[in-house]
Amino acid sequence: MTEETKLPDAIKEGHATQKCLHFTFIFQTFVFMQVFNQINAKKIELGELNIFKGIFNNMLFVWITILTFIIQMAMVEYGG
Repeated sequence: MTEETKLPDAIKEGHATQKCLHFTFIFQTFVFMQVFNQINAKKIELGELNIFKGIFNNMLFVWITILTFIIQMAMVEYGG
């Protein structure tokens, strides 16, 4: 069975839906790279290597990170 026969008719390569899925994947990757960058940028002192040390000291930061993650997943799963 080839890869083309596994895909539904609406998602065959070159179809507009396939392109939309590709762009969604790229956008999703970009957003999650930004979330991980936000976690990494929390440590700015020279010599600080453990990015998770003290992460729960600032609950606003934690809630914004979790909210960003949840909203992004909801947009991709349920958005139009």
